[in-house]
Amino acid sequence: MPTLPAREMKLIRSVLHRLNQVPGLRAQHRIGGRPPFSGLLQLSGTWGELVRPIRLAWRISPQQAELLRFQLHTLRDEHPVLLADYIGDSLAQALMADDLAFFDSAGNGFLQAAPLYYRCTGQRGTRPAPLPNRCTQRAGLKILYQLLRDPTLADAPYRAIAAAAGVALGTVGPVIQDLLAKGLLHGSDGQRQLGDLEALHQLWEPAFIERLRPRLQVQRCRLNRPWHLGSLPGLIREQGLTDQVLLGGELAAACYCPHTQPQQASLHFPATLVLLKPLLQLRLLPDPDGPIDIVRQFATNQAFARTSAEGVRLSDPLSLRAELLYLGTPPRQALAAQLTRDYLFGANSATLKGATPCGDDFC
Repeated sequence: MPTLPAREMKLIRSVLHRLNQVPGLRAQHRIGGRPPFSGLLQLSGTWGELVRPIRLAWRISPQQAELLRFQLHTLRDEHPVLLADYIGDSLAQALMADDLAFFDSAGNGFLQAAPLYYRCTGQRGTRPAPLPNRCTQRAGLKILYQLLRDPTLADAPYRAIAAAAGVALGTVGPVIQDLLAKGLLHGSDGQRQLGDLEALHQLWEPAFIERLRPRLQVQRCRLNRPWHLGSLPGLIREQGLTDQVLLGGELAAACYCPHTQPQQASLHFPATLVLLKPLLQLRLLPDPDGPIDIVRQFATNQAFARTSAEGVRLSDPLSLRAELLYLGTPPRQALAAQLTRDYLFGANSATLKGATPCGDDFC
């Protein structure tokens, strides 16, 4: 097993430090196991020794917690131990109810493997300082996306901008001032106007790829046999999930641009949706090398005006292009370029092009 990244080792060391403060307990990390595990946790004492594979997680949100439990359930036969920076009370209670072992760097933990029984909850974790609410931070990127979708929103009241972007009202002012300072927005209250949409897009897209898109990624999966990538749109329709799922990645790009042979897909789910049931409905299994990305939607209007042949909603060209660039590889970059040419900006870069699909048939 190769050397673990520094970020993973830092988390492991912080949890081991807490465990080694427990009287009669010694904790060590051992190299071993296979993906998705990050080595082995060895616990020892006068009672004996126990070795379990390690699964790591950082900054677990309430939405990610359900998917994490789903993943740990699929690995149950290997008796994994979840190591995290912090596990809140609600997730801790759910994991204990499922008899899933965990430890965090705050001192919380649970493991039941006779003769060892460990249970500690309620320890508080530290919270990182909030990032400034500027146009290239998370809230700002959501506002920029709405301005790209509807340039007339630039002249709307702050409250309307906040509602459209799904952000706090107090974040809008600093973002607007930042855009004014950069020369991408002109005028003042009641007379604001966007200058060059293409320049705004060039500001939004790299920051989205670097800062927001990684946070939206929840899990990578594969389809259980005999289903395959091309089965996804049909499964989504058959399971009645067309109102909950947006299709993204290469599979969505194939619906925009003909003669594409997709090898990857992204499924975008609402930010507040509990994912365990829909993933089971879609016959999806966690797989770090799988071709299907499970992603959270960052906007309520992220869907395109048209659907696939099966009636599945598609991620709009703006976010789809950014996702293809985030995923990398020359073929995906070529698809991103085609989306730009056929869907995004008009000749004067003043507005987005109309929703005219590539070719005569859509998907």
